[in-house]
Amino acid sequence: MAKRPPKTVHALADCSYLPPGAKTFEPCIDEVEIPLATVEHCTHDATMCPDCAWQWQLDHLFCQPLPWEHDQ
Repeated sequence: MAKRPPKTVHALADCSYLPPGAKTFEPCIDEVEIPLATVEHCTHDATMCPDCAWQWQLDHLFCQPLPWEHDQ
């Protein structure tokens, strides 16, 4: 039986913020599940595909390899 590709990828998102009146950022790291999609069905903001993954990498640290990285 062929292994099915994952529907999501686990990542850490940097949600640090600057509280009003503060001089330093308050650290905040969230664990998120990003839905994966094919290039044809990707929204590029609510889902991720191989074409837009680089944009997601700007704010997220992936905790597992992306499924299309195995194909390279």
